[in-house]
Amino acid sequence: MPVFVRLVRTVVHLGAIGLGRAAVEFGLPGLVRTLLLIAVGLVAPICLGETASIADARFEILKSGAMPGVYSDKSRLTLVRDETEFRRIWAELTAGTALASSEPPKVDFGHSMVVVFFAAFGDNCDPYQLVRVIARPDKLTLEIVNRVPGNLCTCASVVFAPYILIRIDRTTRPIDYLIQSETRDCA
Repeated sequence: MPVFVRLVRTVVHLGAIGLGRAAVEFGLPGLVRTLLLIAVGLVAPICLGETASIADARFEILKSGAMPGVYSDKSRLTLVRDETEFRRIWAELTAGTALASSEPPKVDFGHSMVVVFFAAFGDNCDPYQLVRVIARPDKLTLEIVNRVPGNLCTCASVVFAPYILIRIDRTTRPIDYLIQSETRDCA
């Protein structure tokens, strides 16, 4: 939880305690005091931008891996909404591998879609992992962790373009991603 949100929650909580004391000092009945505190508790999350409509969206990782010899300076998403585009992406991702002539996984594009996350600056020392898909009323966000090597880590780095291919329920909402770095300790 961001520091700012915690700070505002604390201020609202202390303010509610102060309102309760003030209500006692001014002789407000217990029911009015309780209703006032409930109102503050209900309004505070809205003022803080928190809503109950944020949830985890269902997803299935169809494939993850890397395209050797490919390098990009920016991460990106590709949204796939039909079978033709999915076959093209599948052929690109599996080229030069044992899966090159394989059929892609079955996807019902009437109810589902495919999202491909292509990471930037990939190598075998710092893998990317999709942790969850956050569903908000206005967008979906892929939460991705990039585990980078810490002190005393040794690794033979080979540059490639990591990717994560997932199936989600079909949506028209915008989709973005959030990458959080975690340092892996090798000691």
